[in-house]
Amino acid sequence: MSSLTTQIEVSWELSSSLCSPDYYIIRYSLYQKLACQSPETTPTEFEVNTNAKQFNNLVELEPYSRYKITVTAVNGAGQSELTIGYSDTRPGPPSNITNVRVNPERTSPTRLGFTWQPFNCRNVNGVFWYYFTRIYKDGDRSNTPTHQ
Repeated sequence: MSSLTTQIEVSWELSSSLCSPDYYIIRYSLYQKLACQSPETTPTEFEVNTNAKQFNNLVELEPYSRYKITVTAVNGAGQSELTIGYSDTRPGPPSNITNVRVNPERTSPTRLGFTWQPFNCRNVNGVFWYYFTRIYKDGDRSNTPTHQ
């Protein structure tokens, strides 16, 4: 199983059995956000049916996460035993920082004190190194986001 940031390629070997499968069922669920130590408590399982013979791409997954993936072969006589694997997506950019606010008690004519909401397990998409602060003067429109 190989992975891009939010994509995992699931591949399997064809059986040497004479009873060939008509299709495969791939089930996958978020097992663990790698920023957190505990597994997911309420995993949502997704299912993909494919008649691709040896691989399938799972897309739009959470970055920096471990997924539990099972593959089952199906034909007219029934289903195979499922094969279980785990695969990780790669880190992505950190999520937006929310709730930045100025602290009046730490602010003076020449100093600005402010705090922001720290990242939590849910919105850390990878290991981040530091916070980069950029402050604009009032009226500096060159780098201010436009409001729609």
